[in-house]
Amino acid sequence: MLDSSNASALRYGFDLDKKCFINIGMNVQLVMSLFNTFVCHPFPLFILLRKSPTMNKGIRLGYIVMHAAYIIYEMVFFFLARIYTILPYSGLYCEGPLCRLGLQSSVILAFIAFPIVAVQPPFAFLIISMHQMFMPESSPFKLSKRVKIEMACFQLTLMAGCLVGFVVFGREPDNAEDILKEPELAYLAERGGRILLFGSPGNPQYFRYGN
Repeated sequence: MLDSSNASALRYGFDLDKKCFINIGMNVQLVMSLFNTFVCHPFPLFILLRKSPTMNKGIRLGYIVMHAAYIIYEMVFFFLARIYTILPYSGLYCEGPLCRLGLQSSVILAFIAFPIVAVQPPFAFLIISMHQMFMPESSPFKLSKRVKIEMACFQLTLMAGCLVGFVVFGREPDNAEDILKEPELAYLAERGGRILLFGSPGNPQYFRYGN
């Protein structure tokens, strides 16, 4: 016979999420996103935007684009969306303004996925550029401008494919209504946010490879 104190307990430790962790997580994301967006990233941007006679132009441009991408990432991921994982369920819970507009799940996923993939190309560009600075002209590892452009185009295509895949395969399962009625997820709906559900624990119906 179950103890009455445990009869209403939520599975997977969701009691702790409901009582405190989700509130802490959402508040921390909000504060950090505002601090990073208006203080942390603009400061190096201000320095980078000033002309520097000693800094390589390509690397300087790469850093500018990367910090701009990080600002977009912070604003979308931690302010407009404010994501909270709902492990072991396959899905995400978002509570930001973007998730309260009644948009389709695919649109929200596109907004979330874009900043994630947007920070990758400038970071890769910086790594390659700084690596090439130390390569002698005679080195077989010295890349031509054409090769670097081809590498960038390949990565952009790959990242675009990831974004499309995230949107296309991040679909709700056929039994989404039943899963959302489970107590572990029902309380999230009462908070006013949006559950982007891919499936039950260990079973993302469409968001996976193979069977």
